[in-house]
Amino acid sequence: MDERIHARKKIPDGEIKARFHQLGPEALPAGFYLVRPDGKFLLASKPIRQMLNLPENGDPRGSIADYYADPDLRENLLREAEEMEAKGDWLRNDKVEFKVQRENGESKVIVQMFCKPLRDEKGFVVGYYGCLADKTKEYKHREEERRLREHVTELALDIGRVIHYNSTTLQMVEKALRPTLDFIARSLGMQFKAAVTTEPDIILEKYANRLVRALEKLISESEKDDWTRGALLPPQWDFLEQSIQRLNTYRNEISIKEVQASFLRHLADDIRDTLNRIRPGRLPRAVVKNAYRAIDELEQATLLAPLVNSYVAVKQMEPALSALRDFLTTGAREEEPLEEISVVELVARAAENMSEFADSRGVEVRLRNLCEGIDPKVWGKRRDLLRAFSNIIHNAIKYTWRRGRGKMPWVDVTIECDSPYPKEVRIAVENWGVPIPEDEYETIFEIGYRGRLATDRYRMGTGMGLADAKRVLKDHGGDIKVESRPAAYKERDKNSPDYYHQPFLTKFTLILPLGGNNGKVQATEKNAMD
Repeated sequence: MDERIHARKKIPDGEIKARFHQLGPEALPAGFYLVRPDGKFLLASKPIRQMLNLPENGDPRGSIADYYADPDLRENLLREAEEMEAKGDWLRNDKVEFKVQRENGESKVIVQMFCKPLRDEKGFVVGYYGCLADKTKEYKHREEERRLREHVTELALDIGRVIHYNSTTLQMVEKALRPTLDFIARSLGMQFKAAVTTEPDIILEKYANRLVRALEKLISESEKDDWTRGALLPPQWDFLEQSIQRLNTYRNEISIKEVQASFLRHLADDIRDTLNRIRPGRLPRAVVKNAYRAIDELEQATLLAPLVNSYVAVKQMEPALSALRDFLTTGAREEEPLEEISVVELVARAAENMSEFADSRGVEVRLRNLCEGIDPKVWGKRRDLLRAFSNIIHNAIKYTWRRGRGKMPWVDVTIECDSPYPKEVRIAVENWGVPIPEDEYETIFEIGYRGRLATDRYRMGTGMGLADAKRVLKDHGGDIKVESRPAAYKERDKNSPDYYHQPFLTKFTLILPLGGNNGKVQATEKNAMD
């Protein structure tokens, strides 16, 4: 440092600046600066003057040393600059904190610094020159991004914990629902599986019709003579006739399906109160008893329907929450290695994971491998691919409609390759049921989006499964496509209100490059980018 001071006294500022004036450094668009060893500004281009609030014209006043947030940092940087010079290079520091006086008080500026010593003919350091670039906004953005990533990670872990606890709660709810459902189903002469795989509105309609027939028989018996007609007062017979009408039209009168069970239960209760007023001995005992039995059955059905809805919701949410938990906690788990994976084995595993859910919905999952003589393999992460396949099969089961009597609903899972030298494998998952409008082919893959027809018949979801599956396929160099068309074209006019009320054949096709060098390179490159 003594040598620097000695040299500084011998060389005037003007002589030092003269070395750079030919370059016109003060007019440079970059942040060029020249300082004495003690930090006194000799030259500063416009960007630096603006950044540090220096005068726009004339000699820059002050010292660069006054701007360091950490005063000790400058000496360390100068030492590094001389060490880098000895190696034939510049000092570069991407994050130097400066303090700058603003109108609203002192502010912090993040500076990127390039610096090199300036020496005289004898080798003495007479100054330092280089460039400064304001990186405040960039680092602020990076810091916000870092905090956001940390926040998202913490939030994902919190959600994962909540989902884990909710998954346990769902299992407890299922265990509590099952015996209750079984008891009510048996009281109606139904097996448990038949009860939970039959649409609740079909159960309600069946027992509402039984009560209609029982009341019609009762009214018919009352019309034989005045004695039987006197079993009830005229307003009470009028009420029973009105009740028959309401039982026949309750689906139109109460359009909200969730409310229909409650409506029928209250109506059945009112009918029971009316029958309790029948005068003894006026009507055949068997006819009255049959009416009471039909009321009991309808009341049981109105209890069974919402319980079936709850049970179905629990069974639907179990695999969905499990997949969501896996998706949210992916970043918190140990990175899974890439490996060569048999597609046939992975698809079979995904179908097995969904077997209990499929059984609870009365849906047959049919697997077919059309890759003749080939065991197609892909290069990727087993856990992520399994989750993607399971998500798609789960959705297909969930959105499958009930079929006619004796016809079991189905989901077809087909593995296809282009022979004889395939480069990719396609896994097609097709079901018969809920339509997907063509204008939603892209939006259904957005996080949190659920199709506008997805919530019919009490179906629940998170809006994450398809988005996650799409991301996983993209990460593995593949893609996912969707196609949905009417199964039989009962209504061909797309503008008709009935067009989307007919069953559709919906197919999701998962496309992956086959393993070996092609698949391995794509997956590895994607992993490196992440």
